[in-house]
Amino acid sequence: MLGLILLALLGIAAADGDDAWSRRSYANARMDAQEARIAHLMQELESLEHSVEDHEDYDHQVHDLETRLDLIEGTDCHEHQFSCGRKSGQCIADLLVCDHVPDCENEYDEDEHVCANEVPVGRSWHGTAHWKGCLIRRNNHVSLLITSNDLIGDFSERMFVDAVVIETWTEEHHLVTETHATHGFYNYANRHLELEAPKDSEKRIAMSCVDAGDGLADCHFVRESDNHICGHALLSRSA
Repeated sequence: MLGLILLALLGIAAADGDDAWSRRSYANARMDAQEARIAHLMQELESLEHSVEDHEDYDHQVHDLETRLDLIEGTDCHEHQFSCGRKSGQCIADLLVCDHVPDCENEYDEDEHVCANEVPVGRSWHGTAHWKGCLIRRNNHVSLLITSNDLIGDFSERMFVDAVVIETWTEEHHLVTETHATHGFYNYANRHLELEAPKDSEKRIAMSCVDAGDGLADCHFVRESDNHICGHALLSRSA
């Protein structure tokens, strides 16, 4: 009997060890992927800077790459500020971005690429949600669909949206699908899409996504009550 108990305890310890190893492996893989993305973007930026600078789209491409690098590496600007570009060194309040009045000396805050509508009606993203808390659930497929958008009053720096989140997973050999309606806004300054927790969601988990470039959205699932990060998903744009 004692031998059986020892074997059971060893099995539990091994399972816990495997789970910890899995979490460390996932974290290391994410760090490696981020470093690879930074290296790739830096290479693209250097290539552009050495190309013919009179190309009509040159400035837009450089600014776009600089913005993507800023989102990954960060800038000297404080929270709720917008970087006017790596070479400018200027920061402005994010509420001044895309308000039809240039505030950056280089007018980058009103650039057509910065102020492009990245959340048009019908746009969708799909991917796998990786949960690390809040829900007793294995990783599941998730889809995000924009159903409406609107600029309200003087808040031209925010695009307010309605969206639908569809989650699919297997439970006791049965396919389960949940669909939730939600709403939020897209922040032009930091390329963030913030969606409130659906009202019919028992766990009250919101979504926060940032444009990761190349049609990808880097999303986190956040519990509203304490801002605990419950999971992560890298979603691919399909429309």
